[in-house]
Amino acid sequence: MTSSFCIPYYGVWIESLCIAKYGRIDILINNVGRSEPGGPAEMSEKTWDTQTDVNLKSVYLCCHHILPLMEKQGSGTVVNVASIAALRYVGKPQVAYSATKAAMIQFTKATAVIYAPKGVRLNVIVPGLMNTPLVGMLADKYAAGNLEGFKA
Repeated sequence: MTSSFCIPYYGVWIESLCIAKYGRIDILINNVGRSEPGGPAEMSEKTWDTQTDVNLKSVYLCCHHILPLMEKQGSGTVVNVASIAALRYVGKPQVAYSATKAAMIQFTKATAVIYAPKGVRLNVIVPGLMNTPLVGMLADKYAAGNLEGFKA
């Protein structure tokens, strides 16, 4: 469900399925990401908007629908998965991905302060680059095959 048509309804869908089956929602994990190459000068506005919708707006919409339920329950946990690209350049031009993952970190911090007194915890995980076939392909493309230098 990554199209801009589906994203607005995703939180409602999660809410209705979980409540129907379990009667409550104890945890929400927002682990989503889409990365298209490009800096601000060459990236199209459509690409920027799509990445913003997928990487950030989806987190907002899921929280928008789920946090009130967790607040009503008096408990719950939200885990948002950002990226090391939010904190540093990772060897490839991906300004929209980096910006949205950085925004996710701040979204999580601010929302955690708001919901802590209500019994709801929010945390953000910032994984680094891991030795996967995808990272190897990216090192070939952006770092002349220097995997160790790319991951550093």
